Amino acid sequence: MLGKPFVWFKKIFWDTKLGRLKLVIAITCLSLFALTGLVVGSRVTSDPRFCSSCHELQPEYVTWKASPHSKVQCVRCHEGTGLGNFIKGKFNAMDEVYSHFTDNYNTPIVMKGELDNNICLKCHTVQRVVTPSADIRVPHAMHVDELAVECTRCHDGISHGSIMERGLTANDNYASWTYITGKTQMIQANIEPKMKTCMTCHKARKAPMECETCHTDVIDPESHKADNWKQIHGKQAIASLDGCIKCHSYGNVDLNLKDPSLGNVTKAAEYAKRNSFCANCHGQRPSSHIEGEWAFGHAFAIIKDFEPCLACHNVSKPTSKTLITAPAKAYCNQCHKHTAIMLTIAELMIEKGRYQDAVHEIIGAIEIDSSIPNAYYLAGVAFERMGQIDRAVRNYRKALEKKPGYLPAEAALKRLRL
Repeated sequence: MLGKPFVWFKKIFWDTKLGRLKLVIAITCLSLFALTGLVVGSRVTSDPRFCSSCHELQPEYVTWKASPHSKVQCVRCHEGTGLGNFIKGKFNAMDEVYSHFTDNYNTPIVMKGELDNNICLKCHTVQRVVTPSADIRVPHAMHVDELAVECTRCHDGISHGSIMERGLTANDNYASWTYITGKTQMIQANIEPKMKTCMTCHKARKAPMECETCHTDVIDPESHKADNWKQIHGKQAIASLDGCIKCHSYGNVDLNLKDPSLGNVTKAAEYAKRNSFCANCHGQRPSSHIEGEWAFGHAFAIIKDFEPCLACHNVSKPTSKTLITAPAKAYCNQCHKHTAIMLTIAELMIEKGRYQDAVHEIIGAIEIDSSIPNAYYLAGVAFERMGQIDRAVRNYRKALEKKPGYLPAEAALKRLRL
């Protein structure tokens, strides 16, 4: 038995010609309304300003605005090609709007999936061989067609300057991101492919590593042509490390040479430890280290200048906590396990400003003999120069516990007015 609603519908819209005409008009109007909503919604969600309407995407919007892709709509890259990707993109947009209004999203914002090469190839060609700047030769067709390398593997910073990967969007500081901020982040260094990326990939794939593989105009600097370049290059690096970084930066663990424990690392010795290019030679025994004689003669070299040794050697045996491992297997304390020698090395390190390494050396000496007041005094000096006054004071007082009236420790506490 048919219900009353159906009977009412049949009587109004089906039993008469006028009723059926009303039904057709109603269906047509609803269809047009729905179609208009889809078209308008599609246009709105395809406009880059739609992305910026969500404050959590402000960093991505302002960096895109300042990027070489600023004339390309976001959806051209992030939705992909074809009707299927278009529909999928719109559903993703609805999901993102829901996440925004319910405040249910993770930070930093991470793109879902990877960009397919076909998206890039809608506008770009793989027929390029030489880049428009510098002297770099890159056979794009071989990389893309033969080796299936993703475009974003090299050009990851082209649209947003890799701000998420660099940890700049992890603090929810969206309000501070203006167009000026975006322009500041989209400098050439954050956009262009990194040499480190090239070398890492070449090494993993066992591809050629010679400079001439990619560079069309390789000319050694005049300084490198000196007969004694291997002997004097360390001093040149100390005088001007930027010159080394210009060509050999790809070997660094961290290109900006910053380390949480060591502070701003700019010394040539630390650079050499971090750089695989340097380590290839520094791991080999130099001609000056004559077998059988160097064990006695190296002490004079250390007294003259300690820092060059640290380009190849660690002072203590590397552990899981060692931040930078030297290329040479031999380390100072492999033979010098006497506390007096270890503390002498620590004192030299303090003079060179290597306070963290000095503390590491002092701890090794204390583990052997914890009764030496000078060990705690030197630890206090290292901590004081690092600005860690509380730890310095504790060590000065520990030195006085080990030897009451120990003058260096008393003088230090007096200097600190304690």
